[in-house]
Amino acid sequence: MQPLNALVHQWTARSGLRQRALSWSWFETAFRAVIEAQPAQPMACSVDSQALSRAFFAWAEAVDSHVVYETLDELDFRHFISGLLLQKLLAAQPPVAACASAHARGRVITRFVLTLLQSLRLDMGAQPFVPDPASASEAWMSSYLENTHEDSSIAICFLDQMTGLEPVWRGPTLIESRPAVKKALARA
Repeated sequence: MQPLNALVHQWTARSGLRQRALSWSWFETAFRAVIEAQPAQPMACSVDSQALSRAFFAWAEAVDSHVVYETLDELDFRHFISGLLLQKLLAAQPPVAACASAHARGRVITRFVLTLLQSLRLDMGAQPFVPDPASASEAWMSSYLENTHEDSSIAICFLDQMTGLEPVWRGPTLIESRPAVKKALARA
C-alpha cells in the first residue's frame, strides 16, 4: 500500500505539520481528503465525526504523554505516534468510517496513516520511506487486518513492517521497547 503522494505534497507545502496534525480541524479535513482521494476504486465511505473525534483526542492525549521521547529520536517518535494513531483509528467503536466492508475501512485508515507518516517524515527533512512490497499483497493485507481486529495494539508493529522498521511484537505500545529509543537511552 502506498501513501497518497498528492496529499503528501499538499500537507508538506508549509512547515509545521507535526503541530497541525494535532489540531482537530486539520485532522478531520485531512481524513476526509484521504477518503475522497482513494485511487482506482473509490471507496464509498462515510465518516462518523463523533467516532473520529474520540479516536483523534485519545491519540492526541497519547502523543502528549509520550512527548518526552521526541528529543531522543524525532524520526522514530513520528513513526511511533503514527502507529498509535493507526491503533486508535482501527479500534474505534463505532468505527470512524462506514465503508462497504471492514477491510475497505481498514485500507482507508491505513492509507491515511501512511500518508500522514510520509508527510511527517518529509516535514522534518527525513527521506521518504519506501513501502515494503510484501505489504501490497492481498494475503498480507488480509492477515494484517484480521490480526489488528483481534489486537489493535499490533497495528504499530505492522506499520513499522510496512515502512521498513523493525517491529516490536512484545509491548508495541511501550515506546521504551523500540530499538531506536533503546539506543538513544543507552547513549544518554
